[in-house]
Amino acid sequence: MSVSYTRDFGKHNMSLTFVAQDTYRKQHYRNQSGSNIIRFNPIDYTRTGYGNDQLNNGAIKGYNDAYWFGYVGRGSYNYDSKYYLDLSFRRDASSGFDKDYRWGNFYSVAGAWRISSESFMDGLSLINDLKLRGGYGEAGNDEAAVGNFAFLSRVSSSGSVRFGSGPNGTGDSNGNYSQLAILTDFPNYEISWEVVKTINFAFDAVMFDNRLNLTTEIYRRTTDGILQTSLLPFVVGTDNPILNLGAL
Repeated sequence: MSVSYTRDFGKHNMSLTFVAQDTYRKQHYRNQSGSNIIRFNPIDYTRTGYGNDQLNNGAIKGYNDAYWFGYVGRGSYNYDSKYYLDLSFRRDASSGFDKDYRWGNFYSVAGAWRISSESFMDGLSLINDLKLRGGYGEAGNDEAAVGNFAFLSRVSSSGSVRFGSGPNGTGDSNGNYSQLAILTDFPNYEISWEVVKTINFAFDAVMFDNRLNLTTEIYRRTTDGILQTSLLPFVVGTDNPILNLGAL
């Protein structure tokens, strides 16, 4: 959904924009083994194995999904096409994070001054357009966590255990193993958005009858709360979790 409003008051020009957006992504997958044909019901999303059916024992069906929701508001103002101001606010939610850390708030502010429109620039035919600008903005990134529900412990059925001793010293009294469900990593409910912050100052010039365009810019870009897999020692007994590790 998008709503816009624009209005001019003499030399004052103003525009407002509001956008709300939600995105849902679901990926279905099926792995078939054996000689039998497996019927896949797209409405039944349960991750399903085939137990003792040896023909289809390696077959599985399931899904991955991810969800985002967000809205953004922006306001722009300029006076006489000479002084410019832009403000924006963005609020996003991601299924990659726990409910207490799911929402991220991101801001930006930018301004510009068209120096060439000032009266003291009259008569300088060398410069066709000269503008000074600067701003500060934030943006969120959840790419490493979304769809993975990284704040939860994952469960795997790859483990096994035996009770007693069977033939050749393996398995239970009948020589069988019992399958286990194990947690492959630990939950971390406090992971949240990776935030990129940028501040910049620049000037743009158009010169020599619009034959030369020149832009000079200085900026500083930092990323806080970088989402990255943390390498843990094997003795911990879990997979490597996704954490907010640091800054760049």
